[in-house]
Amino acid sequence: MIFINLKIKKVLFIPLLLILIGCVSTQDGLPTVRIIVDQAGIDINAYNNDLFECRQYAGQIDAGSDALSGALAGAIVGALVGAAIDDSDTAKRTGGYGAILGGAEAGGEAVQTQETVVKKCLSGRGYKVLN
Repeated sequence: MIFINLKIKKVLFIPLLLILIGCVSTQDGLPTVRIIVDQAGIDINAYNNDLFECRQYAGQIDAGSDALSGALAGAIVGALVGAAIDDSDTAKRTGGYGAILGGAEAGGEAVQTQETVVKKCLSGRGYKVLN
């Protein structure tokens, strides 16, 4: 029974770890973004500088921290629901599932917000953002 419990914990931990790794920034410490800009008639050096500055603004949103907070909240809610439904084993399982879902949702929302900040910033600087 202990072996199965450890297996479940590993199965729950690995996706959560992957979620948090996905929220990690690039080598320059700024968030990764997928922005497509119409590059017709723009100075690519000026664009790269503007993109860097916009990514700095987006970097004020800490996606990793948000994912961790979401995972913690999800674990608490999941454990409470599991405990109300059944026994402590169910509470542990639902707590783990809640952590994964909460972390994924909060981390995903933070990454989307970062991307929105960069898009609005570039649009405000006169670039035609295509996506």
